[in-house]
Amino acid sequence: MSRRLSPDGKWIAYEANDSGAFEVYVEPFPRTGTRTRVTNGGGQRPVWSSDGREIFFDHENTLYVVGVRTGSQVEVETPARLPVTKFLQGFGRRLWEVAPDGKRFLVMFL
Repeated sequence: MSRRLSPDGKWIAYEANDSGAFEVYVEPFPRTGTRTRVTNGGGQRPVWSSDGREIFFDHENTLYVVGVRTGSQVEVETPARLPVTKFLQGFGRRLWEVAPDGKRFLVMFL
């Protein structure tokens, strides 16, 4: 299971396959059991942006980004597909990285 703390250390983004397919969730840290589903249709290996306003994730060898607002609760926008596709992705490990500016990616292509 892939999980990442938000830059402020108050939230955790992670993947779980409770529904039979991997999806990305966010919940407070320390964990309370109250969670917000970020994806609907699949997602794995979440990574927070350096400012904590976005989460990047992959699904079927394509990168996506979703806007997030944190406060007393989490609000998520609709995920957007990024023009980064057909890259190499191993099971259980992330083979891509987001630059601190959130605009560039290091990716292993097939």
